[in-house]
Parts: sequence; C-alpha cells; structure tokens
Amino acid sequence: MNKAVLRLAREFYFRRLTEMNPYFIATPAKLEILNRQVEAIRQEMARKETNPVWKVPVRIEPDGTSVTRFDIVFVGE
Repeated sequence: MNKAVLRLAREFYFRRLTEMNPYFIATPAKLEILNRQVEAIRQEMARKETNPVWKVPVRIEPDGTSVTRFDIVFVGE
C-alpha cells in the first residue's frame, strides 16, 4: 500500500476520533476506548468502500510527547 493512501487514512481516523473525543487524556482506559472506536470505524468503512486500506488493522498508542496526543499505528504495514 502506498504512503499517500496510508497518510490519508491516518488523517481520516484522526479526524473521526477527535470529533468523537474532543477532550483527550492518554490513560490506559481511554486508549482502550479509542482502540474500540477505531476498530468500529475501520469495519464501517470496509463495509462501505472497497479501498484495501480499510482491511489493515489499526491500533492507537500514546504519542509520548504529550498526554493529549495519540498516534495511529497500522499493524502489519
């Protein structure tokens, strides 16, 4: 999968998650919630679209630079 497609998917996930969670603090419980939300978004998009990027599993991890930031990691890419 090319980097441009992954970048666009990462931006899409980030926008959707920040809309759903406007006030974010990276706690283990909140990261678990975000991981469930991102999986639901991925499955919803896989049903609606044929783009193969929606088949790539995604995981949310703390950014490490700030408690209000998270990173979107594509598992297997």
